[in-house]
Amino acid sequence: MVPNSKKFDTADYKLSDATSKQLGATFLLEKDANFNFKNPLDEQKELFKKGDFLIHYRSKPILVETEQKRVWTSSDGSFPYETIDVPTRKWESKANLYIMFNLNFDVLALTEMRNVLDAEVITKSTRRANGERLTEGETFFHVPVEKFEFYTRTEAGWVKA
Repeated sequence: MVPNSKKFDTADYKLSDATSKQLGATFLLEKDANFNFKNPLDEQKELFKKGDFLIHYRSKPILVETEQKRVWTSSDGSFPYETIDVPTRKWESKANLYIMFNLNFDVLALTEMRNVLDAEVITKSTRRANGERLTEGETFFHVPVEKFEFYTRTEAGWVKA
């Protein structure tokens, strides 16, 4: 597959990468006590195109891909569409899990990465929340929302929505 996706944006990366990794790791550690780190998150090298961080489930290595979707603004655990469209630039990912955060990092959607990679591919144009056009004819994995579990962040931690 040769994806048609927007070019890598350093500014977008700096806005969300560290936060999505940290919150993704915190979520997994809270979700199940069997998750653990052999190498602390802040000591892990960038795994360009493979995944964002490595965590272990018991002793099994689990590669995790995280992303923020800033056009997703609801904070009640809902997702306003029937599908979650994941950029096909993730096609080379070796991740086991995929976590997508909303604009405010207070809701996340979790699925196995194979659900993303096995999904139908669609083509569409994208816009920012303010209406500014981002891409023309970008390709996405069109993943049914039922393939995801949703969680909201509360003062007590992450809670299934």
